[in-house]
Amino acid sequence: LFRSANAEEALIALILTNPDTARHISQILPPDKFCTDFNRRVYEALIGRIMAGKAASLTELSGEFSMEETGRIAKILARFGHDGLLQPESADSYIQAILQEKEKLKTEDAASAAPEDIRDYLERLKKQKTGGQ
Repeated sequence: LFRSANAEEALIALILTNPDTARHISQILPPDKFCTDFNRRVYEALIGRIMAGKAASLTELSGEFSMEETGRIAKILARFGHDGLLQPESADSYIQAILQEKEKLKTEDAASAAPEDIRDYLERLKKQKTGGQ
């Protein structure tokens, strides 16, 4: 979950600093793949504004979030969005980290999962590790 949350925040900062990446990212990563509710809300707001042709800066987002939430977004931006740390070509690795975390079976889900679901999951893991072979 920690890995996914970090990737989600990096992606949010990337979109805030490089809004032209939003279309590519949104085509690959639906909001329901986000692990944290807050990051999902921020992502949906960002993508929604950009796709509607609106500006999507911290200032514009502040109208959709509380002062405390806007402060959290500012911290995300401060943490990831400086010194050229975020490059548009990094988007795919962040997306992969989010998708992989979402794919993982939770321990409580495994107990109630059907044997074929577990087999399918293990097969997907095997393909990931061997590069799809």
